[in-house]
Amino acid sequence: MVVTEQDVADAAGVSRRSVSMALSENPRYAGKLRSETRRRIIDAVERLEYRPNRAAQLMRGKRSGLIGLITTASLLQVHLERLHAVSLAIQAAGYGMLSSEMLWTSDAAQRAVDNLLDARVEGVLLMSVTHPTCQTEVKRFLTAGIPVVSLGGARLPGVAWVGSDNHQGMRDLTRHLLDHGYRRLAYLTTVVVENDQQRGFETLTERTQGFQEAMTAAGLKAPVLTEPVKPLDWDRYATGRMTLRRLLKVGTLPEALLCANDELALGVLAGCAEAGLRVPGDLAVTGFDDTYAARNAWPPLTSVAQPNLDCGRQAVDWLLQLIRECIPPEHVDAQALETRLPCKVRWRASSDGGLRKTRSRESIESRGLKESRELRD
Repeated sequence: MVVTEQDVADAAGVSRRSVSMALSENPRYAGKLRSETRRRIIDAVERLEYRPNRAAQLMRGKRSGLIGLITTASLLQVHLERLHAVSLAIQAAGYGMLSSEMLWTSDAAQRAVDNLLDARVEGVLLMSVTHPTCQTEVKRFLTAGIPVVSLGGARLPGVAWVGSDNHQGMRDLTRHLLDHGYRRLAYLTTVVVENDQQRGFETLTERTQGFQEAMTAAGLKAPVLTEPVKPLDWDRYATGRMTLRRLLKVGTLPEALLCANDELALGVLAGCAEAGLRVPGDLAVTGFDDTYAARNAWPPLTSVAQPNLDCGRQAVDWLLQLIRECIPPEHVDAQALETRLPCKVRWRASSDGGLRKTRSRESIESRGLKESRELRD
């Protein structure tokens, strides 16, 4: 049986209006009750396990106590780890969380925004949102006076941004490989194909630029392999495996293949296992994100760790500050609030420079040609 406000009033021997005043978030109303009356009401609430009707509260204009999340890329492990950090910070602040997954469709952003506006969320956190229609839709939050903070993803006018320094992370990783004697490097990334048009991810573009900067500074050139993927039908691991197969068919492997994320790198590791290639003896492989899967791969994957916990906390802290101080969105200095937190290279067995010298490049490439003929199409 659902316990109502009237049930609480009957149990406490007070009027229903007194119960509403005691449970009000406005201290001006609660302060009108005698302490003994308020104590009886609270005792009745706890004894009956009464839960306020959220819909009724919203109709009366009460605050929802909800933070809205618009999320994308939820199949990526790094996204799940960052979402966990955000969830902890939101719940620790005493707020609830309402998440809306944004798919890669033309009306995805509109649906996500509609859902959160209907729920009357007090603030919105954008997580890795890059969809081109999002900028127009996010303005609806700002017009309604709802603060917005972006955690990674695209930068939007009037929206504070927190994220990792992807450029620095990939640049440092590339330098690390060069310092360990690697010279023939290649880089693997992806772009989305939508309506016969290719569009890059902003974070992956920054990582590519970091790789190219380090190679240019070393006076070296390296190919950038760009694989097109479909937004709604994308096997995050198969792409790396297929790239490795193509490299074997061509007959020239780099000394090290740097991948734009861990999923691509794990796919490359799987392809190496299928082809009988040793990692890192025949090919060093690196990723980006330093996910649990990367740390537990075999061999353990060299990767770049993003400060997910710190990024999540910072984004939630800013959002709560904007909510509590009732700062109008038009007064938010988004540029002043933009923060990039540094990444850190995690050097592991998949790129151990000492092992790669145990076999000559010629024998590796000739064996790769032979083994590529044995691979299934």
